[in-house]
Amino acid sequence: MSVKYNGYGVLCLAMLLSSVGLTAWGEPQLVDKIVAVVGDQPILHSEAKAKTDGGQLVIVSDHPAAPTATRLVRAINDLINMQLIRRALAEHDLDVSDAEVEREIAAFLKQKGLARADLDVFLHSQGKTYELYQLDFKNQLVLRKFHGALIVPTIKITAEDIKTYYLKKSGHVGDLVTFDLQQIFVAGKDKKQIKEAYRRLQAGAPFDVVSELYHDQQSSAVMTGVQLQDLSPTLRRALRTLPEGRFSAPLETKAGQHIFYVVKRRVSSDTAFAANKDELELELKQLELASQTRKWLQKQRGETNIKLLYP
Repeated sequence: MSVKYNGYGVLCLAMLLSSVGLTAWGEPQLVDKIVAVVGDQPILHSEAKAKTDGGQLVIVSDHPAAPTATRLVRAINDLINMQLIRRALAEHDLDVSDAEVEREIAAFLKQKGLARADLDVFLHSQGKTYELYQLDFKNQLVLRKFHGALIVPTIKITAEDIKTYYLKKSGHVGDLVTFDLQQIFVAGKDKKQIKEAYRRLQAGAPFDVVSELYHDQQSSAVMTGVQLQDLSPTLRRALRTLPEGRFSAPLETKAGQHIFYVVKRRVSSDTAFAANKDELELELKQLELASQTRKWLQKQRGETNIKLLYP
């Protein structure tokens, strides 16, 4: 049904008329119902049921469904999120046409060395129709176009990001990281000065300026080539994932109070990192893609009139 609705009341009336049939005795029988409305577009129970009965349960995201949510609730939220994406693509004149879907399916079959008859046989063996396959294929194209146009341009992955991701994943961080550090060091147990220094840094004061004001000049303010594995457990925990250009919170050692600033952070020569850098970058981009998509959905849900009608 491709009717454009102008109001929620008209929409409900139209859907009520189209979703009620007659039994053999002439009594009305509900054959479908609206489970959600996105703007002025309905989402039907039959659409969600098709997903739970063998379609793709989640195509884009079931956010904000709870982990314990039923399959039906997850399906409905995914349908809502997909509708938000379709609306955004339409606003940018990036809709996916049925003709485009057919061309993509034909190209996909050709790439795999298959004919349309082979696809029909496969779908029949899976208990699926070509129409459902076509819809799933279209949804994937919609999602790909959405990501490419609206999400991927927001993703910025630096070489340092890849290194940090590898370090978190590798499990042997101490063997791989070397720092050039500056520090503000105040001898003794009194934390008053170090807290004042930290407040100035948080307010935006340059590290060098604050260091001149508070640093104990009996100790060097610059350390180069510091291996993470050579530091105490307290300092390792604080510096393990601290990126370049950032300072730590105040730390206490037996010598006194410290604030560290990472001038340079580098991964020691490691063949495993070099060999897997491209794969790591791809993994990180996929994680960021999912994160940015979730943020986009949260924003759109907050700005769009969405009515949830399921129990």
